[in-house]
Amino acid sequence: MSELERRPVAVTAAFNSQLKSLCIKEFPCGFGQWRVPSDTIFGTTVKSMTSPEPTACYETVEDLQELAIKTPYNVDCTWSSEATTLREIAVKNPEKLTNSFVLSHFKSLRIVDKKVTEIDEGLLNFKNLQQLTLSANLISLVDSQRLPKCLKELELSANKISDISSLCRNPPPLIHLGLGYNQITSISGHMTPLAWRHLLSLDLSCNNLPDLYSTINTLKTLPKLRNLVMQGNPLAVSMKQYVEACLLIIYDSCEEKHVAWAVTVAAKFLVVIHIDNSYGDLQLVPGYRGYVIDSIRALTILDDTRISADEKHYFKGLSKLRGTG
Repeated sequence: MSELERRPVAVTAAFNSQLKSLCIKEFPCGFGQWRVPSDTIFGTTVKSMTSPEPTACYETVEDLQELAIKTPYNVDCTWSSEATTLREIAVKNPEKLTNSFVLSHFKSLRIVDKKVTEIDEGLLNFKNLQQLTLSANLISLVDSQRLPKCLKELELSANKISDISSLCRNPPPLIHLGLGYNQITSISGHMTPLAWRHLLSLDLSCNNLPDLYSTINTLKTLPKLRNLVMQGNPLAVSMKQYVEACLLIIYDSCEEKHVAWAVTVAAKFLVVIHIDNSYGDLQLVPGYRGYVIDSIRALTILDDTRISADEKHYFKGLSKLRGTG
């Protein structure tokens, strides 16, 4: 890795790079000798910052607006829902483009795969930011005190986060938090119902969470949690392997009619089948999906699959059975 690649990259530096790509100070945006020398805006005469040549060819605002959306002057605006409107302002009212105006203009930002390593305090200048996506970067630490207090959705998937303690100290009132594809090993003791009282959606997929029961015991305290993704963790993988192992036991131990029934139930509901040889009965012990659904009764979506009324009915009480944690 070169020295340049090891150099820290702040999120605001990455934003400034994307902002520069909007070309809001270049033709056909901004002030320049391409504009009529003075425009009347809301009754106020605004003179251009650059004195045009006597032979300069001026463009009307309408012409500039049309040029701004055509090749070669159109630019990528997909990284923010407000990027297009900022370009429009840069054409119609370029005098508005102060630094504070620009920062407060953005309600959503997507800074993806830009080698960002840190969330710096400059992010607090985005007074109206509600949605922030920082996926596929190199962030290892998230300090909640550097997040705008108006933030509602934070997506941090595919980074290098292993510890969420600093993120969980007085976080903004998030309704969605995406932490998939990181290196998190535990959430216990960090995600408290008071700090995360607004959270509706949580993605913890493809991390290193090994303990299903302690993880669920933490998550079931979150009062508004409705959408949860946990697939791809060791806890889910080990439970799947347990299901497969138990099905092999069934195959070796039960009559053919019991095998067919057990396989059908396990395949549909991801339950673990336990053989009680002393009584010759089949006892259902909840597997991963069943345990989660019964533990967090308010959930409506688990692992991107809507929870049916049938599932809630079949799994009711399973999390309280002996031996299920």
